[in-house]
Amino acid sequence: MELWGVVPILVFGVLYIGAIAGIIAVVVIVLKRMKERNQYLRDIRDELRNQNRATIAENKE
Repeated sequence: MELWGVVPILVFGVLYIGAIAGIIAVVVIVLKRMKERNQYLRDIRDELRNQNRATIAENKE
């Protein structure tokens, strides 16, 4: 009978650990996508700056 008291604790403990691992995985994925998006936006910003500088240089001539 003592074993029946331990089994639910083990089962729910494993589920609890799995839930925590799942949450951590979601956070890591979201942070990775945010980093990729920020790099994409930086690339666009840099390209627009370069185009703006070229336009300003053309207008000065």
